[in-house]
Amino acid sequence: MTERIALIGLDGATWDLLRGWLEDDTLPNLKRVYEDGFSGTLKSTIPANTSPAVQSLYTGCDPATLGLFGFQKPDGTTISLQDVTVPKLWTVLGEHDRASCIVNVRTTFPPDPVNGVMLSGDPMPGEDSDYAYPPELKQEVAGFRCQEKDDRMHKDLVPPYEHNEEVLQHAKDIFTHRFGTFRELAADGDYDFLMYWIGETDFLQHRLWNNTDDLTTFYEVLDEKLGEFLAEFDGTVIFLSDHGFEGPPTTVFYLNEWLRREGYLTVPGGRVGARLLGIGQNFAKQYINKDLLMRVLYFRQQRMGDSATDTDADDHTLGINKPHLQIPGISSRSTAQLATNCGIEIRPDEDQRSVADDIKSKLVSLTDDQGTPVMKEVFHRSEIYDEGPYFDDIPDLLFQASEHVTVNTELSSTVFETIPSGNRSGRGRHVYARNGVIFGSGPAVKSARGIEADITDVTPTILHLFGLPVAETMTGSVITEICPDNGANVQSDSYISESGMTRIDEGEQEEMEEWLEDMGYI
Repeated sequence: MTERIALIGLDGATWDLLRGWLEDDTLPNLKRVYEDGFSGTLKSTIPANTSPAVQSLYTGCDPATLGLFGFQKPDGTTISLQDVTVPKLWTVLGEHDRASCIVNVRTTFPPDPVNGVMLSGDPMPGEDSDYAYPPELKQEVAGFRCQEKDDRMHKDLVPPYEHNEEVLQHAKDIFTHRFGTFRELAADGDYDFLMYWIGETDFLQHRLWNNTDDLTTFYEVLDEKLGEFLAEFDGTVIFLSDHGFEGPPTTVFYLNEWLRREGYLTVPGGRVGARLLGIGQNFAKQYINKDLLMRVLYFRQQRMGDSATDTDADDHTLGINKPHLQIPGISSRSTAQLATNCGIEIRPDEDQRSVADDIKSKLVSLTDDQGTPVMKEVFHRSEIYDEGPYFDDIPDLLFQASEHVTVNTELSSTVFETIPSGNRSGRGRHVYARNGVIFGSGPAVKSARGIEADITDVTPTILHLFGLPVAETMTGSVITEICPDNGANVQSDSYISESGMTRIDEGEQEEMEEWLEDMGYI
């Protein structure tokens, strides 16, 4: 029977960065784990964002089952652990008397009453909130949040490329302190499963993507601290990321305009009407608060009876927000329309599969003005997600745009537009970067190279390594290549989901939304 497993999240880590650092010994501790065990690609969700990817990671369920598609629900409220209504990894382990130490993991506020300890990760309110379980643990880890440094890094040091040195130092300080707390908890308790999330990698890659020296410096500090942990940890360790990362776009793809020209989208007044509508959309984007606009479009969607599903949690409807479908001026007789930044909706009275096949075929072969493919991948939703309770709410086609492309909802005088070099943000991004990393070593796993796994496969795999049944709700599968028994005799069982200890009040909601704004997610 497996004794101990540690799961360490490297938010946004990508082989494009890691592989070079491993090859030249920049990260000797991670390199040792990489060479001694297994490695491969971990496919993220679509969209390839931390939420819903992390919830899919710790539940083994895809968004069609969870009803979670981002950091916010369709009504604009921030998601929390209370919205995860299926069994979580630590819930199942607890039912089998396995103790867990869960620290700083994204979307775990308010904390679950685990068999063990939990310190919630972002998005969450500040140091004054009830982020620890058991509650008395909070006093023992006072200052865990590094609130002053965290606030300065997110709010004051903007834009970050003008404060590189201080941003980097704060990121190192926060990581060192929080990870140090995790190590102390891990050493003090008899835990079967440990999980820690390193969010600073994502933060720095968003802001300093083009500054390779600073990114390298942070990863060197990370590797050093991880080496100290590995020296004192006796068990199996798995490193992974929730999504990949890539550079800033250079080309705008006006996808709705392309759909209009291909005859799938209709605007009253034809070409002239489309141009006038495009001007209005551009005005709204520049002068109307984005959050207010999204809420207005959501409530318009509700009034028109096009909401996701009647299933709800914590009194707020779950599901995917598709405000682009409610943009005034686009005819309801349109056959297809951009629904999200990675999905196209086809009207239900059309021959949906035939239309979807046609659009998919055209997008896959579409190139921009320089002859470069616009899309990495285009999928029917059934190719990505299982038939969960929220499946019908997912757009008919899901896509991953090429690295140099950003998708715009506006109607325009052109389909493609090159972003002037002076207007390029320099920020790294990941919404279209599904390819994350996974690698690990230890007595519970065997060596394997080039594995291809889905992020929903992680929880079933860990349960199987512990010799425990996976939950019947899980859509992921056991990664057989790394299992000593090759995934033989996988068992399943039903489990009861636990809910958070506390309720989120209005003030806490506002603080969580403020963090999302500071990160640039809303």
